[in-house]
Amino acid sequence: MSSEQKVVTIGVDFNLNGCAGTAVLSGLALEVSRPELAPGSPNAGGAFDNPSFGTGTHGLAQPNFLGVAGSFTSRETAMGVLTLHEYGGCGSGTATWTATKH
Repeated sequence: MSSEQKVVTIGVDFNLNGCAGTAVLSGLALEVSRPELAPGSPNAGGAFDNPSFGTGTHGLAQPNFLGVAGSFTSRETAMGVLTLHEYGGCGSGTATWTATKH
């Protein structure tokens, strides 16, 4: 996450159906959004009530789709889901991930 509170690069190492590689999404400027609490919610929120982000290479059902969605659990860490669809001839799959800000 940049000093402007935007996700600017996502790098993913993957091993899917015996195919291994690294995919990098760079040049991003993903706004980190905070979830809206329902009126009357007992959760008062906090400094990190899971601000989230997400992006994908193009339509989910298209070959070579890479999608990443996640939420921050602190200023330095995030977790989420990776989705690959017919990616690089390796097939399709999903995985959970964790990351630390560098």
